[in-house]
Amino acid sequence: MSCGLGAIILVFMLVKFNSGNASSVEKSRIQEEILEITEQEVSLKKLLLTTQGLNDERSGNIDALRLQIKKINDTLEKIKSINKSKQLELSSLEKKLKEIPVQGSNDFAQDKHVGEEEYLLGLKVEGSHIGFLLDSSASMTAEKLIQIIRLKSSPDSLKQKGAKWLRSKKVMRWLIARLPSSAKASVVAFNHKARFMGDSPWFSGNNSSEIEKVYSSIDKIVPTGATNLQKGLEKIKSLSPSITDLYIITDGLPTAGTSNYASLNPFSQCSSLLGKSSNISGDCRKQLFGQSVIDANLNPSVKVNVILLPLEGDPEAAPAFWEWTSYTGGLLISPAPSWP
Repeated sequence: MSCGLGAIILVFMLVKFNSGNASSVEKSRIQEEILEITEQEVSLKKLLLTTQGLNDERSGNIDALRLQIKKINDTLEKIKSINKSKQLELSSLEKKLKEIPVQGSNDFAQDKHVGEEEYLLGLKVEGSHIGFLLDSSASMTAEKLIQIIRLKSSPDSLKQKGAKWLRSKKVMRWLIARLPSSAKASVVAFNHKARFMGDSPWFSGNNSSEIEKVYSSIDKIVPTGATNLQKGLEKIKSLSPSITDLYIITDGLPTAGTSNYASLNPFSQCSSLLGKSSNISGDCRKQLFGQSVIDANLNPSVKVNVILLPLEGDPEAAPAFWEWTSYTGGLLISPAPSWP
């Protein structure tokens, strides 16, 4: 009996011992799992905090973008409103423009050779007694010197058809077509001599019959000879009453004059003006121009306007004419090839 009890006690002690060892191992395992779970929890919390921070930042950016989009939309609405207002204003102006009656030309002398679209900025035909000087020298036939030389030996009919001469006549018609109806006018053609165009020195700006006679006289001109500006100025100065405004159509400085140049020191080297040569230099032409203006002695109140057509080899013309016209309060015009 005692042996049996002793055996039972021994078995119980062995079971208890094994049970204690198992609990210790399990406890360690559980503690490791708890530690691992704790670390995962810490990591998850950190990740959560980071994610929340990013979300907050993104949320802030989204709010800023929404605000910016709202401002842009507001600006677009304002622009639309302004555009709508401008469109209404434009429509109103267009309607008013359509209601304005189209006025006809104020030019008394209508001319099919010139158009309303060809007005030159700043050039206006005005004055009570207007003089026109039309250069009809040989150089008025063409722009290039070689062409001018060829035309000099051509029949008169070809000289009259020279491109620059045809243009010069159109310019003359353009000016006459814009005469004030109350004005008196006179046209003088000049080369080595000067003569009035038409039946009489003066014609009226409102008399189409007299104007047609002036045109007819111009159409008969054959451009030839030298350019004696002094002759033209003296002819126009002989008018009574005196002119108030002067318009000159030319292509360059004069090549001839009427003064006694042998007695003037500045011309001692200008053999052509002294009858010793047929050629004149650019410097002599410039001096001749100044002397011609002085000797013609126009009334200082006369406003001089010059329409300067192109000519090869006369670079001093534009500055000289500009100085003269500017001094009198007039204009120098070097028109575009398409005008008039």
